[in-house]
Amino acid sequence: MTKLIGQSSISGHILDVNGKNLLGVNLLLKGTELGTISDYNGNFEIKKVPNGNYNLIVSSIGYKKQIIAITIHNKPVIIKILMYEEKEALKEVLLTGKTHQQKKREAPIKIDVISVDKILERATPVTTIINQTSGVKVRQSAGVGSPTIVNINGLQGGAIRFFKNGIPTDYLGRAFQIGLIPSNLISDIEIYKGVLPIQLGADALGGAINIVTKKTDHNFLNTSYSIGAFNTHEASINANYLIPKTKIQAGLSSYYIYSNNNYNFEGPVLNEETQNYSYETVERFHDGIETAFVQGNFGVHDTKYADILNIEMSYFNFNKEIQTGNNITVAIGEATFKETNKIGSITYQKKITSNFKIDLFSAFSKKNTIQKDLSNNKYNWLGAITSTDNFTGGETGDTKTDSNINQESFVARLLASYKINKSLELKLSSTYNSKNQVGTDPYQSTNFTTGIQPITIPSYYKKTVSGISAYSKLFEGKITNEFTFKHFHLNTESANIFGDVLTTEKHNSSFGWGNSTKYKINSDAFLRISFENTTRIPESEEYFGDNLFNLSNANLNPEKSKNLNIGYYSNLNTSKTLFLDINTFYRDTNNFIRKLPVGFVFTQNQNTDTQITKGIESSLKLKLQNNFRANISITYQDMRRVNTGGSAIENSRTPNTPYFFTNLNVFKNYKHPFRLPVFIDLYANYNYTEQYLLTATSKILEPALFERDISFTDLIIPEQHQVDIGFTVKLKKLPISINTEISNLINSKLYDEFRIQKPSRAFRLKVTYKL
Repeated sequence: MTKLIGQSSISGHILDVNGKNLLGVNLLLKGTELGTISDYNGNFEIKKVPNGNYNLIVSSIGYKKQIIAITIHNKPVIIKILMYEEKEALKEVLLTGKTHQQKKREAPIKIDVISVDKILERATPVTTIINQTSGVKVRQSAGVGSPTIVNINGLQGGAIRFFKNGIPTDYLGRAFQIGLIPSNLISDIEIYKGVLPIQLGADALGGAINIVTKKTDHNFLNTSYSIGAFNTHEASINANYLIPKTKIQAGLSSYYIYSNNNYNFEGPVLNEETQNYSYETVERFHDGIETAFVQGNFGVHDTKYADILNIEMSYFNFNKEIQTGNNITVAIGEATFKETNKIGSITYQKKITSNFKIDLFSAFSKKNTIQKDLSNNKYNWLGAITSTDNFTGGETGDTKTDSNINQESFVARLLASYKINKSLELKLSSTYNSKNQVGTDPYQSTNFTTGIQPITIPSYYKKTVSGISAYSKLFEGKITNEFTFKHFHLNTESANIFGDVLTTEKHNSSFGWGNSTKYKINSDAFLRISFENTTRIPESEEYFGDNLFNLSNANLNPEKSKNLNIGYYSNLNTSKTLFLDINTFYRDTNNFIRKLPVGFVFTQNQNTDTQITKGIESSLKLKLQNNFRANISITYQDMRRVNTGGSAIENSRTPNTPYFFTNLNVFKNYKHPFRLPVFIDLYANYNYTEQYLLTATSKILEPALFERDISFTDLIIPEQHQVDIGFTVKLKKLPISINTEISNLINSKLYDEFRIQKPSRAFRLKVTYKL
């Protein structure tokens, strides 16, 4: 039997001589990679410290560095640290350690990490937080709860995968989509660009977003309530409790969201006499949402048999009024959509030896979706019922709809890692995902040949993504490299809406590989290059449809792509306050899947031609000692359609997708302004999106960057300017903060997919209680 190495933890509280809790103090055990930073309340914890004698280095800008001797011997060490101000001006900032987030940012694989913990008091939606990252464009076609699409380095839709704590979120349904989940439930957001590490266990082409929640091995509580424009209300609770003198913990995560989404916009109103449309200021009158999510967890940590053993049970309920489909011409006044989901999952993690770790996860969910479109009425954008000759009912199609679909999902992942030595680590991962679906709809048409309704035919989807990787350090860490090899397997069968064949079965088995290398130029700069030859298997929703506006397509084939990323990162000045990050990318994607409109309401994912994407993203970050920060990012992505069979759109720009956008955000913190017992955070964000084509247009006719041609008015989504501002007041003696935010301050006309207008100026007020 392998003898386990004794270990424990170091935790404590940091404050200054005035008794103020200190945030962001660096703590590092000298001679190791173990370290952390203090949180908003001045608390810190370094976990899994092997027995032994250590020197704890404590440092922060403006305070004297301290070195504290500590001995670990199978018992937790709890200390209180008092920091003294440095009287002399600091000529140089000394970085004594790197946070977990910083280490990820500097990995060979390109990862941007957003620490949501630091800004969770803000009323800013998660979609807006992500949208402030270079190379990323989040598109949400309407208000709260509307469909969300993320574009990373030119690819979007199913090409971008979503994860919760490293697990694909398919089994969660809409419960954890970024357009709904409050920031209070999130610790970090990791944005992967290009090659994905095997531990994510997925087959994305353009990248991925991993939502990281708070770890359950310590006590915490944060609860918030916000109110905003369009009668929007959001409440959330996120808590975890360690039972004293035990290794047992219990936690709760929940949110409730309600909104009318009844903002004004310029909508097309049909003149009954002339049968022509004119644009008038109208209200979205049937776009409300009410949704709730609750998750309880129970488990143990740091025991002899498990580092983490956690069981989660969740329930999700989503009720949405349907206002429009893919075309703003059609107004819907009575149709509704509902989703409920019951979820159970278990996580097990254990460090078997000092070099070998395993991580197991499995989850099962039962999801039910209901769409009702039973009206005999048709509506216009004034909310009035219009007369229709020979109308048999149904606003979203030619007939009524009363669909009820049940789907069972199962996901399981195995992740194991073995560190051969200080320079080489191997990882093995395998993720299995299955779905079984069947439904009813008394109004659905039957298949012409068999006389059977397609919705009543059971459909199944089984996908396995496995991989192995080797992470190595060469030349004393000058070069770090990660090689990945993956295998993708698909077996699915789903019903056909159109045609004489009732079902279509698909099998696919393919391989992919990738390599990522980072070259450390010096302590302040490095180069990064990655290449991947991979496959992207369509998601179950692309095969089955979403029981709303995206139709099923049983004939989809996997996408194939060759992806290249080259990046450079550097500090630009001796005071280490100015940082530059540049990344270029190339994507060659065959069998490219596009979401295309079908009629005035529906869409369908279809294999089309090849897309070649070339682009560059850059960001410049400024951090000053007076608590001022600024970040500007610029992204250009040239997406072209090729191999179109000699059609007029050969080498044309991919339509309905932004290709040039910039973002500027600034932040300023004030401690005790006017000697008041508060902290004030001020922030502002400006986003610019260049105009882009709405439909496929020949290359010789497309306008150049910043060119304005009035003849293209009906074919273009116009340029957009969005300004958001806000401030947060944190009370010194109470764990309470109050945030006020205004989005779209200048009340610009903002658009997304298919030129559907987004909300106008909106106010939000958020109160947070955090322990």
